[in-house]
Amino acid sequence: MSKEKVWEEVLPPERWIRKKPPSRYRCKDGHIVKSRLEQIVDDMLLSHSTLHEYEPKIPNTNLRADFKVRHDGGDWYIEIWGTEGRPEYDRKRHEKMDYYNKMKLNLIQISSSDEVKRKLDPVLGPGPPTLDLRQLTEAIAVNVEIQQVDSALESAQKRIDELTVKRNEIVNQIVRRIITGAYGQP
Repeated sequence: MSKEKVWEEVLPPERWIRKKPPSRYRCKDGHIVKSRLEQIVDDMLLSHSTLHEYEPKIPNTNLRADFKVRHDGGDWYIEIWGTEGRPEYDRKRHEKMDYYNKMKLNLIQISSSDEVKRKLDPVLGPGPPTLDLRQLTEAIAVNVEIQQVDSALESAQKRIDELTVKRNEIVNQIVRRIITGAYGQP
């Protein structure tokens, strides 16, 4: 049997190409979202001082919406639909839509960047945004806290890298001593 055939049995050709990890986008308010369209929506909500939650649980389900905002005393869910034609994605989309309809939940559906402003108008409201100083202060404090956590994680990762190098040096010294002791000078 040829080497290629052996490799095909161990790792099929469709897995030879490394798949790109999912993209992540950082929004102006610190949220990390999964698509450019989600980033546009998140940043628009922030620019209109609309407090929002990213990936909230949909009540009484294990499903999650893309966003939730509070408007006129009620919750509005925002769904950003991706590419159609993927069976698992389409199944989950239909499951969510059935639930939204059954429970009569307020829903905004967005499928392209061209419709973001028009579709979000019901929750953004006309005219200039009104700023609630307390909410804005809380949002800024949360953003500062997120930046501090990111900085601490970066510092911790540097320390882990340093300790890993030091550990490897110690292991190498021990191995050299064992080799030297057992076999004389290398």
